[in-house]
Amino acid sequence: MGILPHPLVKRPEDSTISKANQIGYFPHSVLDTLDRVSQYKKEGRRMLEISRLLAETAIGPSEGVQYNEPPNDTGMTFFQKPVSDYGNESEELFPFYETHAGVVASDPVTKRDIRVQLKQGSLNLFHFSVLVAEIQNTTKMCAELPPDEYIGLMRQIWKLMTLLFKKYFGVYGRHPGNGIVFYFLKDRGSSYLMDAVVCALELRETIKMMNQKRKTNKEYFDELYLNIGISEGLEFIGSIPAAPAIEYISLGDAFNTARRLSDLAHSGSVWTTKNLLNLLDEKNRRKIRYGIYRREQNRDVLIENIFSRVMDLVPQDDPKFSNYMDIWTLPVTEIQNLR
Repeated sequence: MGILPHPLVKRPEDSTISKANQIGYFPHSVLDTLDRVSQYKKEGRRMLEISRLLAETAIGPSEGVQYNEPPNDTGMTFFQKPVSDYGNESEELFPFYETHAGVVASDPVTKRDIRVQLKQGSLNLFHFSVLVAEIQNTTKMCAELPPDEYIGLMRQIWKLMTLLFKKYFGVYGRHPGNGIVFYFLKDRGSSYLMDAVVCALELRETIKMMNQKRKTNKEYFDELYLNIGISEGLEFIGSIPAAPAIEYISLGDAFNTARRLSDLAHSGSVWTTKNLLNLLDEKNRRKIRYGIYRREQNRDVLIENIFSRVMDLVPQDDPKFSNYMDIWTLPVTEIQNLR
């Protein structure tokens, strides 16, 4: 993350310290930096914010120590896609660097680099958003439909979803159940957060059109719903070989949060976290209509631009009550549409 400088590698001054021919030496200021990181963590700050705070008060590099310098902006995204119409994310987000077990490279990551590293089985630290989509009532549909019709329906839904994820340059993720996971990886100039939001809303509209077509053709009349959860994170991502392609897996809380939100969603709703929306710049955030429904005078009323803790959304007598314990205090909201 660029918090610490690269060490100055040289022969040990005292040969009795180590038998190694070369040792990496950090400047004494690193101890102060580590103390500040520890203090910020105790205050509950995220590593992204800590990195920004340290950068604002950074001391110039001492002689012999090479600090990371931000690469030139190429105006291209992670997969060489032109910059999205939705623009860049918040300027508070520091540039995207390739990271291996704490070593930060000074060159921007390319698609080819990622493929090579993943084939080698290395873990990589990425900013990303993750979208988890689950079809509502698949057990009921499987019971009511003939096997060939059910399989055909699932294939049709998968094909539509895959086309959309490719459109927004998502990559396959691993889901332990029957859901679908896609990651949107951050590159300099990309809108990986907004891409996940827009992709989710477009998925919802695609399923609505699919429902209309099926009704016109007098096919299965129950409404199809795709319940979606979106989260974000800065976590290590690795790959697991799987058919039909490599599947990514993230080592952290982001996937679990998105999966719980997709479980919280119903009737095709899209849920996300307060932190994801806060990471968007103001221009993009204003484009998103979001809020929480409140019960007033025997009807549900949407209160816009607010969030709610998960614990305040799930009744204690809900059969799924215990499923949300790990995100119990997380502020979340329901995305309605784009303005």
